[in-house]
Amino acid sequence: MLHILSITSPIFLLIAVGYLSVWRGVFKREDMLVLGKLLIDFLLPALVCRAILQFPLQEVLNLRYLAVYGAGSALALLAGVLYGRWRGMPWPQAALTGMGMSASNTVFVGFPIVGELIGPGAAIAMTLGVLVENLLVVPVVLLLAGRDADLPWQRSLLQSLRTLARNPIIWAIVAGVTGSALELKLPYVFDRSLQIVGSAAPGVALIMIGGVLVGQRLQDVKLDLPMVLAGKLLLHPLCVLAALALLPALPSELQQAAILYACMPMPALFSALAQRLGHGGFAATLLVASTVAAFFSVNAWIWVVMHGLG
Repeated sequence: MLHILSITSPIFLLIAVGYLSVWRGVFKREDMLVLGKLLIDFLLPALVCRAILQFPLQEVLNLRYLAVYGAGSALALLAGVLYGRWRGMPWPQAALTGMGMSASNTVFVGFPIVGELIGPGAAIAMTLGVLVENLLVVPVVLLLAGRDADLPWQRSLLQSLRTLARNPIIWAIVAGVTGSALELKLPYVFDRSLQIVGSAAPGVALIMIGGVLVGQRLQDVKLDLPMVLAGKLLLHPLCVLAALALLPALPSELQQAAILYACMPMPALFSALAQRLGHGGFAATLLVASTVAAFFSVNAWIWVVMHGLG
């Protein structure tokens, strides 16, 4: 357990540094928006693109992993949406509840931890997880959120696709997959530039996550909070575990990666998307709570996965 804590503690320590830096006035909370833009537009695309380019196409497009992680995430998403509608939530809030249960902080919290535990395979699993979240979870959430606006499903789908087309991460994935298919080897100067930019992403992201938590307060979600947290930190990895049992077998390290990425807390994108849909306070509360609770649940899941599947 001490070994596990030595891997996870630096992640949550950097989140605490971000929180303290804003709380003590070193940075303003608005500065975190600048860091977020830097991450989304430059650091994360560089990290994802270079990660893909390191592997041949047949490893990057691991259809079995996509099926397992996609099926597990879809089940958790469905459970969240159904719970939200049962609770009488409007469609946008119910869709966000589904996203809260099925989307993980794959890159900024998950990748540093999983990479330390299983090695190079973590980069492939991270990339495939990003694909599932951006091509399955987010479009479905946007599609369902448009139901209250009485928009035809075709128009909601078109809006979702337009949003995805403006996402730099999607273009980074496209560039990386294309380069991998062509067996492209970047010149050292470009490869080293991507490496330097991408390596800055996890640290900046963790500090930003801590910073945006400052000033968040509990909204009227006390009844829903335990259920959504259990959905994210317990149900999502259990759904992926069930998919692993039912679908074609994966190598051991990818099995471990799938469960570990699924048990990570909610991504910062969850709060950003909720702001746009008019439920920012609801999402911010869930984001804060999942990040704090994840310190305990992630360590527990690592112990279970390493001893049960390792």
